Amino acid sequence: MSYLLCVDLGTSACKSAIYDQELNIKGLASEDLRTAFPRFMWAEQSPEDWWAKSRIAIRRSIRAAGIRAKDIVGAGICGQGHGPVLLNRKFRALFPCIIWPDLRAIKQAEFIEANLHREAAAYYTAAKLLWIREKCPKIFKEMWKFVLPKDYIRIKLTDTVLTDSGDAAGTMMYSMEGKSWDYELVDFVGIPRQKLPDVRPSEEVVGEVTRKASAETKLRAGTPVIAGTADYICTRLALECYLKPRKAVVYLGSAPSIFTVGKGGNVVGGFMGIGGATLRWFKERLCCLDSSTVNYEALDKEAEMAEPGSGGLLFLPHMMGERKPAYNPYARGVLFGLSLGHERRNVVRSMMEGVAFQLKCILKSMQDVEKLDEILVIGGGAKSFAWVQVVADIFNVDACMPHSVEMGTLGLAVLLSSSLGFFGSVSEAQKKLSIDVARRASPRREHNQKYDELFSLYCDLEKALARFYGRVHSSL
Repeated sequence: MSYLLCVDLGTSACKSAIYDQELNIKGLASEDLRTAFPRFMWAEQSPEDWWAKSRIAIRRSIRAAGIRAKDIVGAGICGQGHGPVLLNRKFRALFPCIIWPDLRAIKQAEFIEANLHREAAAYYTAAKLLWIREKCPKIFKEMWKFVLPKDYIRIKLTDTVLTDSGDAAGTMMYSMEGKSWDYELVDFVGIPRQKLPDVRPSEEVVGEVTRKASAETKLRAGTPVIAGTADYICTRLALECYLKPRKAVVYLGSAPSIFTVGKGGNVVGGFMGIGGATLRWFKERLCCLDSSTVNYEALDKEAEMAEPGSGGLLFLPHMMGERKPAYNPYARGVLFGLSLGHERRNVVRSMMEGVAFQLKCILKSMQDVEKLDEILVIGGGAKSFAWVQVVADIFNVDACMPHSVEMGTLGLAVLLSSSLGFFGSVSEAQKKLSIDVARRASPRREHNQKYDELFSLYCDLEKALARFYGRVHSSL
């Protein structure tokens, strides 16, 4: 039997999964990633930490699958996008990665927008690189190439320095239609053209596992590795078998999202700024008990104990600005309605409710969407039935939990299996996929009525506070 290794370098964790030729998952391992917040609204990760955690996750997933590493016939990496990794000629990272939620480049994004008359956002690579050029000119000059996060793991495996078209498009500096870099923006940012990475198709085999990487990961030297792509693209590939009109997919992870099929047949939706990461922030930074007792399972049970509406607490989850339904990098998190009678369980539940309310705002902003009949909930938050029930009650539709919530590695397995010839095409591989529901949460009428009232208040609160966000940012 032949197997596939699929690594998903997310924002909060690095996951490694083993799939067989029929795209059945055989083993999974996950390693938490560290994020540094050196200043307010800044967020950085260490590329070396990515590689250290990837090595561990790869070895653990092989053991979990109970297979021989030599039976792995191909590998691929997907991951978080937008964060530039600056490399020297020895492939060493010169600077911590300014990851996607970091908002230090707000002014640079506004400068791009004002001068080139095109939409720009601080979340994207172009603005971040312009910030580095302005604030760290020596490092910018020393840069040989820049790549994206998942590329760094592939470089460590294969010594191939390039990116794929999906991640390149996420920089704001690459045209998918023209299949080329947007040199007007590249030149404006000030990136010498020779420092741009080559761009290859996501499914193309671009290298092989080196002997050095083999010793560190236990993968067989010579194992082919594809270019890979962004994790959200892989997730979409895995979910095409589910996405239909009147059905939606809600991703409860670091950057929650909602997608469905519009009346015209196109997939529509959008991403929030931050969501699942708020619970991690609360657990790690505000919970004063021992970390061994305050885990996600404990917080989940507390949320179930709190009444719907969290005792009048409303949480606006803009902890790192907001992306949809309207881009606002100045937006901030708000916990509204606190009293001395509130407990931790109320705060935890209000965070779950706030994320669901914001996702409902995104859905309401879509123009050509039919009334939903069902929502599939994926991502780490889908492991929490309390959160899935909140989604069902707020959207007033059934919310389903699949047996496997790891869709990024599954979509990557689709790309990898078609590239290696297990299937004739990506679409043929997708036909092998099906979404099996493990548990279903049905909306409760009395809770939905209460949430409808709170959603109206949530929207009013958003409008009322919007004019204050910029003033808060100016005070930093």
